[in-house]
Amino acid sequence: MSRENMTRTSQREKVMQSIYQLLFDIDNNIEYDATVIINSVFNTSDFSLIPEFAQKIYVYALDNFEDIKKIIKDNLTTWSYERLDPIVKAVLFTALSEYIYVKDTPKTVVINEAIKLTKSYASVTDYKFVNSLLDKVL
Repeated sequence: MSRENMTRTSQREKVMQSIYQLLFDIDNNIEYDATVIINSVFNTSDFSLIPEFAQKIYVYALDNFEDIKKIIKDNLTTWSYERLDPIVKAVLFTALSEYIYVKDTPKTVVINEAIKLTKSYASVTDYKFVNSLLDKVL
């Protein structure tokens, strides 16, 4: 599938994978280049070839990293941010960036897409947590 014809679902998945790698590097004090990370996930050496929708989600997530992290932290009741599964964090960063900053996707779509990603990549019950947190925040 060419990047130009990539579905928004596929773009979200690749952005989530990129954010996961970024969070891994941050948590492990590994020097990183955010552009290299997303370019690698999208299998390109040119950021401009990444679909605009994916670029927006990723760049907004990076530009608003601390704000998104605070939103997540402020809405945790029984878990600490540090205990969250890294995949769940990446899904939440992707969903919050898309809904709050890109602003062109309805809440229900953002939540449903986040649930699908969580079901595909995280543990069996994590999707319930993602659903609950996003429903509370968005």
